[in-house]
Amino acid sequence: MMRMSENEHRVVNDLVEEIMDELRGEPAAVQIKVAFAVLAKVISGAARHDPEELKRAAVELNQLMNAVQ
Repeated sequence: MMRMSENEHRVVNDLVEEIMDELRGEPAAVQIKVAFAVLAKVISGAARHDPEELKRAAVELNQLMNAVQ
């Protein structure tokens, strides 16, 4: 699994809680679609500001997907 700082971990937990509150009662497929849409938006924004971030994000995403499988 990816290593995160305490601050990153806190931010992730806060965002998950907020998103899941918004999606309460929605089917899992909708929750997953929204999660991937948020992820894509974040990666796109970061890549626009710093193209090197796109490479780093791709590595991180690959690690995350491998951990989920």
